[in-house]
Amino acid sequence: MATEFEQSAQELMFRAGAESFCLVMFHADRQQGAVNFLSYAGMSSKVRRDYTSSLWQHDPFLLSVKDPEAKAGPFVRERRELEDKAVARPYWHFIDQIGYGDIIASIHPFTPEIHLIGAMMGLRRDGGARRDGALLALDSLVAQSGRTILNESLMRLFPAVGQGSSDQSAALLNLTRREEEVVLALREGKSNKQIADQLALSEFTVQNHFKRLFRKFDVRNRTELLSKIQSMALI
Repeated sequence: MATEFEQSAQELMFRAGAESFCLVMFHADRQQGAVNFLSYAGMSSKVRRDYTSSLWQHDPFLLSVKDPEAKAGPFVRERRELEDKAVARPYWHFIDQIGYGDIIASIHPFTPEIHLIGAMMGLRRDGGARRDGALLALDSLVAQSGRTILNESLMRLFPAVGQGSSDQSAALLNLTRREEEVVLALREGKSNKQIADQLALSEFTVQNHFKRLFRKFDVRNRTELLSKIQSMALI
């Protein structure tokens, strides 16, 4: 991820009193190469190696993407919500061994199988407003990184003029921030009404955003738009 993102992550760690941070892309249907670290801070290479070799299969934060509420869109999880899961015992043993203590995570689905997950480890278990603020800030940071990943994917899918693409392809890069939010919500399986509620818009406005997106992506409906977006290789 970009240096600006890493600086934001470092500032968030400092404000939250966290010891480490990571941002990963997780593919729930893969047995190998399921977890890809996009960014991390305060995490040793040995910890990353041990985690990606096998421990990720016991990570309750990753396993929670199968929960029913995960289908409704982004959500957050805390250690205290997940400690009782039997399958996670090897994970929590590992976490306690390396002294990470408390953990919070923000989980954002790109597709039903692919999730962007940001986590902070080593927080104090004192709760309160500081912790609530950390959860909100982490969720916002993960959402912003998701928009960045989407933009970078679009740039690969539609190269700039002068690199063998047409003017129309170049125009597809010019998504407004609101159009990016609509695309991300579409990825999460939200209806027009749910998108309108999430973005505090009218359904009529959401429909207009989709009409512009249909033109930019040269598709006729939401299904074709989703298919084109999901065809991008994210991991």
